[in-house]
Parts: sequence; C-alpha cells; structure tokens
Amino acid sequence: MLILFILCWIGIGYLGGKIAAKKGYSPKLGVILGFIFGWMWLLVALFLPRTTEAIEQDNFEKELAAAPKIANCPSCGKRIPFGSTVCPECEYQIGKR
Repeated sequence: MLILFILCWIGIGYLGGKIAAKKGYSPKLGVILGFIFGWMWLLVALFLPRTTEAIEQDNFEKELAAAPKIANCPSCGKRIPFGSTVCPECEYQIGKR
C-alpha cells in the first residue's frame, strides 16, 4: 500500500511539472510543488494563468504552421511553392525526367 501511495505521489509531482511547463512556468518548480502539496497543487496548477512567453510561443507556432512551404527548383534554383510540379520560371517538370 505504501508503494502505491509513493507512486501516486510521484505521478502527481510529474503531472504538476507537465501542467506548469504547458503554461510557461518552470517544470522543475511544478514538480517540486507537486511533491510538496500533492493533489492540491494539481488544482492550483490547472487555474494558473499562462505566461506571455507561452502565449507568444503558441502564436509563433501557429504562424509557422500557416506559412507557405517553399522549395528550390532543381533546375534553376528559384524558390517555388513546395509540391509544385512545374517551375514557373524555367518550366522544369519536377518529378519527371
């Protein structure tokens, strides 16, 4: 029974670290607070506000995912949209030889 209690306590510390890291706080701090306060820390961590750095990181990742993908033409080296079959500059047939 004691082993199960210790494993649960370690799991709570781990979850506290994951929640804190997701919201932009130090994961080490989240683990330490999870070990000290147990399940009460999980409730507190769920209501922590996200840091501005975490919000900016999410916005950057969304912009990066929405940006058009660019490749280079194998013939002329010009930048073309990724997945194009014909280069608009030199009309090279990409994928055909």
